[in-house]
Amino acid sequence: GKLNNSKRVPMVLQLAELRDILIRQEETIIFALIERGQFALNTKIYEPGGLEVPKTNLADPSFLDFFFCEIEKVHALCRRYTSPDEHPFYPECLPTPVLPLLNYSQVVNPNTINLNEKIKRIYIDKILPRVCLDDPKDDQQYGSASNADVAVLQALSKRIHYGKFVAEAKFSANPEKYSELIRSADSFGLMTLLTDAAVEEKLLDRIRLKASTYGKEIGPSTSDSDYKVPPDVIVEMYRDFIIPLTKEVQVLYLLQRLDGPSVAYLGPNGTFSQQVAQLWVKNLTSTSGRTEMKSCQDVKEIFTMVLSNKAVYGVIPIENSQTGIIYPHLNLIINSDLVTCSEVYLPIRFSLMSKSKGNIKKIYSHAQGLEQCQRFLRSHYPTVELIATSSTSNAASMAAQEEGVAVVASSLAAEVYDLPIIASNIQDTETNKTRFLIVSKHIGESSGDDKTLMTVGTKNVAGSLSSVLNVLSKQKINLTSIESYPDRARDFAYGFFVEFQGHVNDANVKETLKEIESFTTFINIKGSFPSGNASPKVD
Repeated sequence: GKLNNSKRVPMVLQLAELRDILIRQEETIIFALIERGQFALNTKIYEPGGLEVPKTNLADPSFLDFFFCEIEKVHALCRRYTSPDEHPFYPECLPTPVLPLLNYSQVVNPNTINLNEKIKRIYIDKILPRVCLDDPKDDQQYGSASNADVAVLQALSKRIHYGKFVAEAKFSANPEKYSELIRSADSFGLMTLLTDAAVEEKLLDRIRLKASTYGKEIGPSTSDSDYKVPPDVIVEMYRDFIIPLTKEVQVLYLLQRLDGPSVAYLGPNGTFSQQVAQLWVKNLTSTSGRTEMKSCQDVKEIFTMVLSNKAVYGVIPIENSQTGIIYPHLNLIINSDLVTCSEVYLPIRFSLMSKSKGNIKKIYSHAQGLEQCQRFLRSHYPTVELIATSSTSNAASMAAQEEGVAVVASSLAAEVYDLPIIASNIQDTETNKTRFLIVSKHIGESSGDDKTLMTVGTKNVAGSLSSVLNVLSKQKINLTSIESYPDRARDFAYGFFVEFQGHVNDANVKETLKEIESFTTFINIKGSFPSGNASPKVD
């Protein structure tokens, strides 16, 4: 339909639904191990400095590290690691996807559990020596062996981290018992409840049969000695490593299952965005347990975190009372499947801080921070060099390391970087505020004093936009903002980002949306939420 009112609810997993997926993963692992077994052990691949590699961001990498990291970079461009069932081995190196981000259904609770470093270590130290038994121990097939290693590690990672989905299904089947153990942080009790010895024995029997069938040539002359990888090796790998690691993932996931919602914000630590995230979460009446704050390098990463279910909410700075709308952020909201569920207005208050008691020679801050505090700085530090940095938080981090340096930043930055405050509220104007939108996969509840965001495309007919505005006026709906933007689906055509007072569930808003359909090509609801006046107060 033309009207898209995004209201998503988490899916409920059933163990039976996971069975086919888990069975396919077993076969992927077995075939990958068979492929790796045709090459020698080639220990040089895994030794830092064992083979020369080009310069990389990795610290002291082995050839496998370099090779695997480069593969993950390419896969990341194709948004592989935004999927909730994929976990990178080198997350610190990944670029932003070039494909549009997908909105994955919330099947498991947002989390950042990743055991890949442990999986890789066990694979190299414990599993490979059992798979690569033949001489020679080095056949110089380093590229082929590494490529096979990547296939095995990716398959192991996927199977082990799928424990999150299994844990969610088991929790859904017995929430009372699991919740009791989670609240008491009883890891042993959770492990006991998760364990079904009979099911594990059936799994090992199935693995043995598959490994015996797939691991040798089919023909009348074959014997048990012709296995490419001995079935006992694969069974032992499952029993000693895959099953225990999967249950470790399950326990880690369940211990976080009752935590409060995770929030992604624009980092680094000490930013105004982090301040909004902390204050907003405190006002969530439904929050229970620990809330995880996730710092992101840029705003696009915030959208990635929420869309891929690694965070529930994202904090997006959208507008400043002095400088206006932040259009790159607005474009992300327009073109994303996420919706706005709340807004926060944060008074921007700057402080001057330094670990030096006197003799300030330099003052660091973001260019806007320096600009917005000119009157104070000219009056008190007329000869001191002012240096612009990428963010106020980065400036605070630098000031914490240098003598004779002060920084203009938020009071939170002073707390994060342990910098004594010299002067507070040094900004030129008291009316400086930034508006933040809280994005998620669900709209906000109606409060009686609400705002709605939507995008609309008007028909290519004279007066279409005027007709839409007339309907809003007739329904006594106050239009607070309208912005045109390029419509990517049509060359040199424009849509409109509209904000008005009222909630999408209000009777007059429903009637309005129905009536304007005849004048539009699409209507997408981008959020409905309590207005800043009705939202929890932040100051």
